[in-house]
Amino acid sequence: MKTAKMIFLLVMIMQTDLSFSQDLIKKFGNPDITELTMQSYTKDKSAEALVIYDVGKSYFVENTAGNGFNVIFERTTRIKIFSKAGLKYAQVEIPYYQEKDIYEDVYDIEGFTYNLENSELKRVPFDQKQVYKEKSTEAWNLKKFALPDVREGSVIEYRYKINSPYKFNLHDWEFQWRIPVKYSEYTVRMIPFYTYTNLIQGVPKLDVFDSYEDTGIKTQFGSVSFNDMVYRYGLKDIPAFNDESFITSINDYIIKINFQLSGFTDMYGTKSEVLSTWPKMCNDLLKDGVFGKYMSSSESKGEKLQEQFNLTGKKNIEVLEYLVDYVKMNYKWNDTYSTQTFKSLKQFMEEKSGNSANINLFLAGLLNSAKIQAFPVLISTRAHGKIKSEFPFLHFFNSVVVLVKIDSTWMLTDATEPFCAFNKIPPQCLNERGLIVKKNSQDWVTLVNNRISEKKYEMLLDLTPKLDSVTGRFSISATEYDAIDLRDKYLNSKKDFKKIMEKNGLTIKDSILVSNLLETKKPVVVSFNASIQIDTIDGKLLVMPFLKESVTVNPLKQSNRDYPVDFTYAKSRTFETTISIPEGYFIKNLPQNALIDNANYHFSYEAKKVSEKSLIIISNYTFKKAVYEPAIYIGVKFFYDDIIRKLTEPLVFEKKQKS
Repeated sequence: MKTAKMIFLLVMIMQTDLSFSQDLIKKFGNPDITELTMQSYTKDKSAEALVIYDVGKSYFVENTAGNGFNVIFERTTRIKIFSKAGLKYAQVEIPYYQEKDIYEDVYDIEGFTYNLENSELKRVPFDQKQVYKEKSTEAWNLKKFALPDVREGSVIEYRYKINSPYKFNLHDWEFQWRIPVKYSEYTVRMIPFYTYTNLIQGVPKLDVFDSYEDTGIKTQFGSVSFNDMVYRYGLKDIPAFNDESFITSINDYIIKINFQLSGFTDMYGTKSEVLSTWPKMCNDLLKDGVFGKYMSSSESKGEKLQEQFNLTGKKNIEVLEYLVDYVKMNYKWNDTYSTQTFKSLKQFMEEKSGNSANINLFLAGLLNSAKIQAFPVLISTRAHGKIKSEFPFLHFFNSVVVLVKIDSTWMLTDATEPFCAFNKIPPQCLNERGLIVKKNSQDWVTLVNNRISEKKYEMLLDLTPKLDSVTGRFSISATEYDAIDLRDKYLNSKKDFKKIMEKNGLTIKDSILVSNLLETKKPVVVSFNASIQIDTIDGKLLVMPFLKESVTVNPLKQSNRDYPVDFTYAKSRTFETTISIPEGYFIKNLPQNALIDNANYHFSYEAKKVSEKSLIIISNYTFKKAVYEPAIYIGVKFFYDDIIRKLTEPLVFEKKQKS
């Protein structure tokens, strides 16, 4: 009897939850008055917007040819806008996949904006003609649209469907947004022909989980008669993901559920495993025309180019540098990451441009033709997310770099980034590990770089005659990955580069000079003349010795953190200021010197008088590691507090008393 009561209770709970989500869908087009009058969200008063509900479902339908199934994905979302910062959520992007000329189909897009005007509901429908298409990558596109008449206080909602012939592309579901979510639910109706593995990330358990067999009319496909298996996943009151400082990708930490196709059963009961192994994946890639065969063709082409290269007598390290530079100078990366070559070798060489696979598989072929052992390495760039090594799926990766053996040393290289050293890979590729693609292998190579990149700020400062600002010569030099960043920013837009230099309150007096811009083996140096206002209190002049060029706000906001602090690479910052003491003033107390040094970081600070008329302050802080594990997050946060407190300590110039 007790068991029967428990079963009855579970059924009642399930029905209650089901009716709740169904009621949400039925309310599309009819907002609740309390949503329109809501001024803020009680659980997060600072939220710029709130996802009231986000409900999705995926299910299978027989395709028009009658020989298989497509996947239909539906989504319905309602959002409350609280502030101007939240208006961006009215800009909607729908990603959809394609292979060659076969696209997923996005259709039945609907949307409304609701406002209260003179206590009356104003409903503005979305115009279907305002949808436009944008290319995202070689395999992904976006349908984009903006909901109309959105303002502070508006409620917006939209829904759409996607019809996909790609069974591997069963939609994942993100419960968490960058704004709080009141309720999120995803329902998947499975059929007996496909098996999926799911991965839930970010929470120990869900608020809602149901799994049951549908009791409706059975579906007939061939000789198989079946009912869908229904799985429902739900979460309530999900906090905003608002700490994005020093992480790889938000996708690595946000609360979500992923689905991976792992098996297929045909209508005759024959089972096929889709879940591969790493060695099998490597073998398949090496046989693939857009990967291994392309690389082999590149090697053959390289053998024909050997006379042109004239590598006789060069050491292996010199050959590596020559060939990497050759590819960089003669072939341009089209800013697209890929694990397959979308251009043939002939087309790539004629057009002189291609994606990351075109570039680096070509490089690997040239290196092998020069008798330097080279293997392609599959990676996932930082923005793409981390690789889950327990699941051998190719779509975890989105790019290729190259692993080479120089004498007895293995090193990574890449030819997409012109300013990256020949024996390094670009910073966006530094993401845990990569898979070495060689026969029958599942070998991995680490992509973490703890070689320290340094940025040095030098300032020669004088107070102006009016004693209301300082002026002087500024110089910024950078090495390693910091130098790549500085060179890229300058070349992307010289006009915007000046704005970057002025963002901390500086006023640049004349032109900016850049040294060693193209000499990548040397530090890049940026120099200019500039001025900045200072504060005066009770006749005392207050000057921050490094102005606002040093870190002034701690980027680590959380009291605790359960994921790493990832700086991409180890980094060092050095500040050196020489400042003249204005006539009639003196410094009563120099700032105290400081030193912190341990296995994780270093900090030093020294202030001294050069003469009665000038003083020099030198400081350095160094994060010795690229990645800090959550266990020492508090220590890293406190270290930031310490250096900010010291670097923002002002120099106080006092007026001399007349004798």
